[in-house]
Amino acid sequence: MDSFFSLSNTSTAQEIKALLFDQTSNKDAIDSLLSHFPHSEYDLTTVQSFQGQNPETFDVLAIVSDSADSSQHLGQALQLLKPNGQLFLAFSSSSSTEIEKNLKLAGFEGIETRKEDLTLFAKAQKANFSTKSQPLKLKKKKIDLDLLEGEGETVQEDELLTSEDLKKPIQPTCTPTNGEKKKRACKNCTCGLAEQEAAEVAASGAGIKSSCGNCALGDAFRCSSCPYKGLPPFKPGDKVLLNDIDDL
Repeated sequence: MDSFFSLSNTSTAQEIKALLFDQTSNKDAIDSLLSHFPHSEYDLTTVQSFQGQNPETFDVLAIVSDSADSSQHLGQALQLLKPNGQLFLAFSSSSSTEIEKNLKLAGFEGIETRKEDLTLFAKAQKANFSTKSQPLKLKKKKIDLDLLEGEGETVQEDELLTSEDLKKPIQPTCTPTNGEKKKRACKNCTCGLAEQEAAEVAASGAGIKSSCGNCALGDAFRCSSCPYKGLPPFKPGDKVLLNDIDDL
């Protein structure tokens, strides 16, 4: 057999498993190609019949076509061939330069061409790697838990507090200091002075009757010992409101 058409030793089966050709293929080109494989088995079928074929099925494929642009068949042939699989092509009319370019673009290697009468032959080989889609397997990095224990120690919240933070806050006071005049309870008093004043007023006014009769008129008319000293004027018998504390 001509060395150009010899089957590779890497092929598991020394035979053509399938011969692809389109419906416009020239019969002379088909006969010319088959004459170089007198002892090989083959199946004549169309490219369209291989649309649903599983990838990497065949060791040897052949394409016979009248079309100058065979790139539409070459990509499919590459998928159907096993790694190191062989591809043979026969064209009744075409350019060897164009065929070589299309084979390279399709992913083939070891490309050779030869002209016999009116038929152009070409052969190529698929690289020794799979074109099937493979799931991407990412290695999971092992985490050293011993290292994490030293970096992620739990911090006690109490340890973050200083002695100053633990001191009880001092509430503002309304009581007199340094011998100053007695203060009056402020609005929203929280130190207890408001309650103390209310109790004092209630105690002092419980059994006391006005000696001047001017208690309700205001401080300008009240005597120095008036229990209502400091209160706004009011009508006798009215309810008096002092620092949010009711008093009669």
